[in-house]
Amino acid sequence: MASLCISLTERLTVDLIDRMADLSGVADIFEIRGDLVTDIDLLTIRRAATKPLIFTARAASEGGKMKDDDPKRHALLHEAVRRGYDYVDVEYRSGFFDVMTEKAGKGLIVSFHDMTGTPHDLETLYQGMCNTGADIVKIAISPRSMTDVGHLMELAHRHASAKTPLIAIALGPLGAITRIVGPKYGAPFVYASTGKGHEAAAGQIPADEMDTLYGVKAINSQTKVYGLVGGDVLHSLSPAIHNRGFSECGLDCVFVPLQSDSLAAFFQAFPHLGLSGFSVTRPYKVEMVGRMQAVDATVAQCGSVNTVVVHSTGQLHGTSTDGLG
Repeated sequence: MASLCISLTERLTVDLIDRMADLSGVADIFEIRGDLVTDIDLLTIRRAATKPLIFTARAASEGGKMKDDDPKRHALLHEAVRRGYDYVDVEYRSGFFDVMTEKAGKGLIVSFHDMTGTPHDLETLYQGMCNTGADIVKIAISPRSMTDVGHLMELAHRHASAKTPLIAIALGPLGAITRIVGPKYGAPFVYASTGKGHEAAAGQIPADEMDTLYGVKAINSQTKVYGLVGGDVLHSLSPAIHNRGFSECGLDCVFVPLQSDSLAAFFQAFPHLGLSGFSVTRPYKVEMVGRMQAVDATVAQCGSVNTVVVHSTGQLHGTSTDGLG
């Protein structure tokens, strides 16, 4: 069972401690961002914690607020190890090998954040990060297309049972599925924000949604994944409707938003998304017809597809409820 990690974005130590207390009933882990807290007091935070803590001091080049060459980054990470923080997140490109060595085997997260695109060779990157002695590897990309999301999820699927767990995140709206279904591929925890407008990284989903809407703590290797494919689906009510239905019926399933830049990009990613079926909304309903291996009479009547079943053979069967609706 995966844990829910809430990233805290408070600017003051006292406010951060108060927020930990407020969210202790939802969070399994808290991420402390040393690059965001202006008066960071690691000892006081550690003493106030009632849940495990991740500490990091994120560099500007990797989406953080501290200059890459700020010596305080190294000092804070080293202090977090010394203070006994449960996990310390050290960037792969930081060069802080002494901190990595000191924390290896005791909660070392080695991370890589590409803020402009997707590395060409994700496999080599993952292997190199494992070789640092990482207990957990975290790779975050900035997808320019749903195709990039597919490449990342292919990596996650390939290493679902690896000795070194992988947390694979695609930043921004295209990557919502990666933030939700990580536990299906062995991610030990998923990241969430404290609420809308308080995201520590692009595309973070509020903790209450991750917990109650998507039920991320219950997602496992057997969970079936469904979703809504469209050009702008992040505000759709479909996840709320379907996930409530799954819960009421006792089904081990989750329904996620699948925002895509094009239908061609979606189908390039499709083999790696692990979908058992999906709904379709604008602008892809008509174009989707030509992608089906089988359709029923409703498709001929409506001239479009809004529901797709993925059979075990990989065959896609399209139908439409628009006429009845």
